[in-house]
Amino acid sequence: MDPGYFDIEREQNPREKANIFSKFCYWYTVPIFVKGRKGQLSISDLYRCTPGHRAAPRGDTIGRKWKQDLLKKDKGKNPSLLRAIISIYGAKFLIGNIIFAFCDSFIKLAIPMCLEGLINYFSPAHGGVPVTHAYLYALGVVGFMVMSASIMHPMLLWLLDTAMKIRVACCSLIYRKLLRLDLTVGGKASEGLAGHVVNLLTTDAQRFDMACLFMVDLVRTPIESTIIVYLMYRQIGVATLIGVAFLLSFIPLQGYLSKISSKLRRQTAIRTDNRIRLMNEVIQSIEAIKMYAWETAFARIIGEARKKEMNVIKKSSWLRAVMISCVKLNTKVAILLSIVSYISFGNALTAAKVFVIFSYYDILKYTLVDFLPLAITFTLEAYVSIKRMQEFLLLPEVDDDGVDLVTIDDKTPVMNGVFEKIGNGQQAYIKSESNLERMKPPVLIAMKDYSAHWKNAEDSGQIAALSDINFTVSLWRVVQMG
Repeated sequence: MDPGYFDIEREQNPREKANIFSKFCYWYTVPIFVKGRKGQLSISDLYRCTPGHRAAPRGDTIGRKWKQDLLKKDKGKNPSLLRAIISIYGAKFLIGNIIFAFCDSFIKLAIPMCLEGLINYFSPAHGGVPVTHAYLYALGVVGFMVMSASIMHPMLLWLLDTAMKIRVACCSLIYRKLLRLDLTVGGKASEGLAGHVVNLLTTDAQRFDMACLFMVDLVRTPIESTIIVYLMYRQIGVATLIGVAFLLSFIPLQGYLSKISSKLRRQTAIRTDNRIRLMNEVIQSIEAIKMYAWETAFARIIGEARKKEMNVIKKSSWLRAVMISCVKLNTKVAILLSIVSYISFGNALTAAKVFVIFSYYDILKYTLVDFLPLAITFTLEAYVSIKRMQEFLLLPEVDDDGVDLVTIDDKTPVMNGVFEKIGNGQQAYIKSESNLERMKPPVLIAMKDYSAHWKNAEDSGQIAALSDINFTVSLWRVVQMG
C-alpha cells in the first residue's frame, strides 16, 4: 500500500482540453506515441483520471437513484437496478445510438448505389453514363467508405466510455453496500462473500462493455434491414423476398439460442461462485488440511466443482459455434436463392445487378446475421449480471446509525501516489515535498505530553507508567510520532 510519502502529481488527460477536431481524429494521442517511440512507457506516464470517470461521483449519482428505488419498496413496487441505470444513462445512450444508426445506414446504403452507376459505365454500351458521372460515382464509393470508417471509431470510443461509467458506478455501489452488509445473517453475506463480490466486480461488471458495443445493432438492424429489402426489391423484384425470408426464418432460432445462452451464463456464474467459495475455505483452513493430510480429498472436491463449471462453459462454447456456423452459411444460401429465383422468372442478369445484390446482402449479413444474434446474447448476459448485482444490493444491512454511505464527500483529499517498478524488479519512487505539503491530510487525533498508568497483571503491587507521549494521527496515516 502506498504510504503517501512519495506522491507525484500526474498530468491532466489531454482529451479534456482537446478540441473537437483533435477528439475526432485522435490527434491528442500523438504526444504519448512520441514518448513511447523515444523510450519505454512506465506507470508514471499514465494520465490523471478524468472527472467523469471517477468512482465517487459515479457512485453518488447511481446511489441516489438506487436509494429512491428502495423507497418504492415500501409502496409495494420492486426496486430495480436496471431502472436506475436507464434513468441516468438511458436517454443519452438511446439518442446517440439512433443518430449513429441513421447516419451509418445512409452511408452504407449509398455505397451500392454509387457502385451500380460505376459498373454501368464499364458495361459494353456504357449504360448512358457520362465520364463526369463515373468519376463522381468512384469518388462516392471511396468517400462514403472513408466517412463510414471515420465515424465508427469515435462512436465505439463513446460506447466504451459509457460502458465504463456504468461499470464504475455499479462497482462503487457494490463496494458501498459491502461496507454496511450484515454478516450475521446467513446466505451469501456470510458464505463465500469475498469470492462472490470478486465475481461481481470482474466477470459480471465486464458484461457491460460488450453489451454497450453491440446494443447499437438492436437499433440499427430494423432501420437498415427495412431500407435494404426495399432497395433490393427495386432491383430484382419478388426474388428478394425469397432470399430475405430464408434469412428471417433463422431469427427465431437465434433468439431461442440466445435465451439458452443467458441461462447458461447464470449457471456458469453460480458454479463459479461455488468454486471460489470452496477455494477460499480451503485457503483459510490450509493448516488443518495439511495436518490431517486431507489434500487429496479436497483436491477431488475442488476438481469436481471445476469440472461442473467447465461443463457449462463447454455448452456455451458449442452454442456459440452453432450460432456462428449458421451465420456463415445463411447469407450464401440466401444470395443463391435470390439470384436463381430472379433468373427463373425470366429476367436477364447483369453484372451491375449481381454486384449490387452482393453488396446489399453483405450489409444485411453484417447487421441482421452477424451482429444481431451477438447483440441479443450480450444484452441478455448483461441483464443477468444486473440481476445478480441487484440480488447482492438487496441483502440485509446493519443499522447505519445515521451515517450516510450512499454519498461520498468530494472534499476528501485524494492521495495520488505512484509506485513504479524499474527493469531490475526494484521500485523507484519520486518524492515531492510540495505535493506533500499541498495534500497534507487533516489531523484527526493529536496527543501532547500524554501519560498513562496501569497495574501490572503479574504483580498487583507494581504500577506501570508511560509518560511524555506525543503523536498525531491524520486521516490516512500517522505523520508524526514521538
